[in-house]
Amino acid sequence: MEDARYVETAGEFACLDRAESLRLLATVPVAAAAGHGAGRAADLHSTVARKLDGTIVTFEADELDAGSYSGWSVTVTGRAALVTDPAGAERYRQVPLVPWAAGSRD
Repeated sequence: MEDARYVETAGEFACLDRAESLRLLATVPVAAAAGHGAGRAADLHSTVARKLDGTIVTFEADELDAGSYSGWSVTVTGRAALVTDPAGAERYRQVPLVPWAAGSRD
């Protein structure tokens, strides 16, 4: 590989910087989110905004290549915040997210 941030030796791990992590997150069509409220996992089957506003959440995306035994995983942890500003909410509505679960997901 050309990028020196990657370790090319099989079985080795490399720590990615923030810019590379965000770039990789933007490339995946599927990722997982989990919320933690009061030290336990939050119920993600209900409206996320109601359940997770103000709590610590984790978002993870991965890509694996079984043929080359390589891949990457990016995990982001932070405090969730309900977007109440109409302009900010509209900006997020423009992100091409498609939930797999049925029903309205605003």
